[in-house]
Amino acid sequence: MTEDTKICDELSGLPSDPIDSIVDPLKRFLHIESSSGIVLLVPTRKFKGLRY
Repeated sequence: MTEDTKICDELSGLPSDPIDSIVDPLKRFLHIESSSGIVLLVPTRKFKGLRY
């Protein structure tokens, strides 16, 4: 891509590749879900350790 094309894409507000409009929200969703899973795993392990 040339500089002129990059500037035009930024001004138009359209994604440079059509797949980006699908992949970017999916990446964000998976990142949040995996983080919340790790947060819930820590107290679960601690609780199970106290019970047994």
